[in-house]
Amino acid sequence: MRVSLGLSFLLAFLDPGTCLQCEICHSMGKSCSGPMKTCTGAEDTCGIILHEVLIGGMAISSSIKSCLPAHICHLGPVTVNYGKVKAKSHLVCCTGDDCRTTSVSLPPDNDVPNGYQCPACYSVDSFQCGNEVVNCTGSEDQCVDLAGLMNAGGLSLKAAMKGCTTISECSMVGDGKNSLGMMDIKLKRFQCRPASALRSVVFAGVASPHTTILPVLSGFILEKVFGLSSVAQVVLGKGNTGQYLSINMAFGIGVTMGIYAARGVSGAHLNAAITITQWVLGNLSWTKLAAYITGQFLGSFMAAATVFALYYDAIYDYTQGNLTVSGPTATAMIFSTYPAPSVSLQGAFFTEFTATVMLILGVLVIQDEKNNAALKGAQPMLSGMLVLGIGLGMGLNTGYAINPSRDLPPRIFTAMAGWGMDVFTADHSWWWVPVAAPILGCLAGVFIYKACIGFHNEPDHETENKKEEAGTETSKL
Repeated sequence: MRVSLGLSFLLAFLDPGTCLQCEICHSMGKSCSGPMKTCTGAEDTCGIILHEVLIGGMAISSSIKSCLPAHICHLGPVTVNYGKVKAKSHLVCCTGDDCRTTSVSLPPDNDVPNGYQCPACYSVDSFQCGNEVVNCTGSEDQCVDLAGLMNAGGLSLKAAMKGCTTISECSMVGDGKNSLGMMDIKLKRFQCRPASALRSVVFAGVASPHTTILPVLSGFILEKVFGLSSVAQVVLGKGNTGQYLSINMAFGIGVTMGIYAARGVSGAHLNAAITITQWVLGNLSWTKLAAYITGQFLGSFMAAATVFALYYDAIYDYTQGNLTVSGPTATAMIFSTYPAPSVSLQGAFFTEFTATVMLILGVLVIQDEKNNAALKGAQPMLSGMLVLGIGLGMGLNTGYAINPSRDLPPRIFTAMAGWGMDVFTADHSWWWVPVAAPILGCLAGVFIYKACIGFHNEPDHETENKKEEAGTETSKL
């Protein structure tokens, strides 16, 4: 498709008498040129529209110049998510010679779910299409459902689309016969409604903290049950039912499964250090911060309780009922981390700090769209491998907590379950290190990434040009 349907819903409301002239053109790419046209009716300004459609990983850009009614100039950028097809566009109005120097930039990518959902589909040569559900992102707070007959260059095509969009898209609809540049659309159906909160695709409203707490809680339980149960099996089996490598692998598998479980709703916020860093950087509101941290802590506490119940008989057989933090039958390390006897408090702090720096650097490398990010479907698996690598290389000194919500809630559980306050006073009151060091390490890691990689990435417009060139080359095959 050469142009967004939403963008083609810019109408000319007739009102004779104007002498305004605008350049009229529509072509693939980021610019176009064409003849001057005398605008009529309520077309009292010129408009330049830049549009990009993302289909199957290939970005297709198009540019449009036309006469427009001035009342649509205040509308902001448009983003649309039809599921398998995504689009974004931006309109800038101008008159006279200003149009020669006016530049248009597309809205930046934003893949962070905002708490809303819409039915989604995309079909050509039909007025109907099947439904899936997509999570809205950024400022997308409307669900659009449209169908119509597109006429472009003498070719007529039926089309049907549903998905998330911005209010700007819904504000561009005219009287059902819409024209822009070289495309005409006769609407058969067009509906916009407020997007639904994540709890239901039929109830429209503002997402409550419960919609983010529960997925985070579920993801964290899934992650930590894998990890903590592997430690229990190694400790209680006295090395006969697992080794240190099996603990590393289990935590890596748990991280992978936890991200797959929670990423669609919450963005997979399973690490309090990373969540707090996102809040410090202004990428999270305090309400989402509270919801994510609550979900993480509850999930971690429940995972510890689950593993305790799972290995209750084995724990009491191993300890003869004497639950201790240190000694030959110590079992507190099943649930929380403790430093090795040869490591000082300062050395342990530096270990946790450095391990978390490596964690956040790895996460940013995996997810940074401006730096050749990994495929989204592979990101959870790569994150699990990252945690596996940290465990294999940096676990000797402290057991690599690298996450306050992985360490503190199980420590609280063990204090309540029979190990007592020794879990907080042991090893020079070590408990605060796996809480503070990962947070500071995460902040430092973001700074290092920005300084060494992020600030040196290509600007957005250069990245877009490369996408366009890649799309052009692909179209020649």
